[in-house]
Amino acid sequence: MNHIISHWKKYFGFLISALFLWLALRKVEWDKIPPLIAQAKLGLLYLPIISFTCEHVFRAFRWNSILRGRNIPFYSLYSGIVFCYFFNNILPARAGEIIRSYHLGKGGIISTSEAFGSVFLERFLDGLFVISILAYLIFSFKLPGVIEKAIFSAVIFYAGIFVFMALLQYKKPAVDRFFHFFLKPLPEKLQERIIRIEDSFVKGFALIKYPGPFLNSIIWTYISWAFSLFTIWLQLKIWSIPLEMPQLFLFVGILSIGAMIPSSPGMIGIYQYCCVLALTDIIGLEKEKAVAFSLASHIFSYFYVLFVGVILMFYENISFRELSKEAEQEPVEEPL
Repeated sequence: MNHIISHWKKYFGFLISALFLWLALRKVEWDKIPPLIAQAKLGLLYLPIISFTCEHVFRAFRWNSILRGRNIPFYSLYSGIVFCYFFNNILPARAGEIIRSYHLGKGGIISTSEAFGSVFLERFLDGLFVISILAYLIFSFKLPGVIEKAIFSAVIFYAGIFVFMALLQYKKPAVDRFFHFFLKPLPEKLQERIIRIEDSFVKGFALIKYPGPFLNSIIWTYISWAFSLFTIWLQLKIWSIPLEMPQLFLFVGILSIGAMIPSSPGMIGIYQYCCVLALTDIIGLEKEKAVAFSLASHIFSYFYVLFVGVILMFYENISFRELSKEAEQEPVEEPL
């Protein structure tokens, strides 16, 4: 049954991606694309490469901050971040998050369940940054109604997650009783799986009980996202697309909303549609240039992560098949 559901989700994601890719690329005058590509300042491509690398490095610093007090080699954290992006680009269901948790847990320093829980907290911290951008956009732009509704939904969702995580940290016995009451009708194996996931959340979000380290992780989050914004700004510069800071926030905010939509690996289709939506309907760029940028910037990020990921796998003597199998596991193993 799980195998069937997994395949259904994968094919559904591909259908969604195909739909959005068609929406992004329809009514494009393709004869205008080659001259636009020729105008791109490809000699500056090394700049976003440097910025992209810095982003991964600072995300590794953040992960180290979340896993406070552990003697984890920085290289292991950095390679885990790269593997996450690498496998998210080629496997469905954001398998990279699971793979990097297992990759770190194999070292025996922490349990894979705790590593997986720390990834939950990372996604939450990313959500805080995105919400701060979205809140800024509401007061700075006249946005379409559908985008405003998506923003309010995201704010409510992350607020609910934070409240739930706080309850798990400070009122876990009461939450457990609530959980067990509603889990009783479910099959025993499913109950065990849900409880393991809950434990991962608890371990990962334990940092919120320590204001200093939690604030430190938030600071690393904003630093890493600053480099993410800088990378996008540099790519826009290569294509001579001038965006002021508020417009850049709007662009990233729309991409972040798009990331919540189920899709094929690598956000194919979703990324192109969000780029075209942001650059044409809101900023006023011609569609052909928006399409050219969406395709080129996506290819750049995809092959950068692919290149670095393959190098790290060769360096660590890890096979693609070995890491792929880890995506099929559940984060429940403990260190030896």
